[in-house]
Amino acid sequence: NKSLRSGIRGESVSVMVKDIFDDYRFKMKNLTFVKGELEKLNKKINIKSSAINPDATISLKDTCDRYNDLIERKMRLEATVSEYEDSISLIDNVLNLMNSDYPVECLALKMRHIECKTLFQMQERLNFSRGQCWNYLKRGEKEMENLLKIVS
Repeated sequence: NKSLRSGIRGESVSVMVKDIFDDYRFKMKNLTFVKGELEKLNKKINIKSSAINPDATISLKDTCDRYNDLIERKMRLEATVSEYEDSISLIDNVLNLMNSDYPVECLALKMRHIECKTLFQMQERLNFSRGQCWNYLKRGEKEMENLLKIVS
């Protein structure tokens, strides 16, 4: 379990939150691609059984196998889209909830883990010292972990 890793300065929290946001960024980037593939596949699946010519060189079994393969791929893509959307929605909801009570910590989390900003870049944007940015980030990571435990 990633949350049980030991380390200094709350590393176990940081590692878990980092992994969650890595997964979040991956799914955000790839969701559009998967939806596009699903849309292309939906256009391919529209075949009419009356259009199948029994005298054609491709056998009816081959046509049905190809059609079934497309249906299976469509079902896998739909499951992937659903899983990506659920996962993204969960993180978005947790961030929105955090933003109401911990706006600076939430902003620090987004900057560090979604926008991939360095502490120096966070310091410049937030107009806080490096230590303050670090503390806000760590508090945000801890709060994120606590909220995820509640909703998961």
